Amino acid sequence: MLELVTAPTNPLELAEIKAHLRIDVDAEDALLQAYSDAAFDYAEQFTRRALATQTWDLFLDKFPAVISVPLPPLQSVTVTYTDTAGNVQTFEDFTVAGSHIVPGTNFPPTLDIPHAVKVRFVAGYPELPASVRIAMLLIVGDLYEHREAQGLKLYRNDTADALLWPYRAL
Repeated sequence: MLELVTAPTNPLELAEIKAHLRIDVDAEDALLQAYSDAAFDYAEQFTRRALATQTWDLFLDKFPAVISVPLPPLQSVTVTYTDTAGNVQTFEDFTVAGSHIVPGTNFPPTLDIPHAVKVRFVAGYPELPASVRIAMLLIVGDLYEHREAQGLKLYRNDTADALLWPYRAL
């Protein structure tokens, strides 16, 4: 089970969006912010990554051989578990390899209860990569330009997708 602890903040600033779109009035600020939030959501879903700093709890019933953490890149990881006596312990003998937590020797045994292991991780880029930022601005521009587009075919920006593709997690 994955639970959001601290939500990310959209890294695009309204002033940056307005400069990109060459808009110098404030009448559509709320609409531009909504488009920016949609572009951020799309970029995170497309890349399968945390693009801005955010904190999550991953709950497991027991330790697997290696813990795969969703939403790379990882900034920090804390692992706690309920030992066989029912006490909450911190496990520190691990390394982080990409989006995997690998134990130094073996993970310890846990009490046989749901959510016996909690992995709290901070994920996201400390600074949004330039190509991801540009992709998001292109998406905002498309949403602004085609705000009334309807129909069965979804409007897609191939350039934005191409800029996001190298960041797509497998």
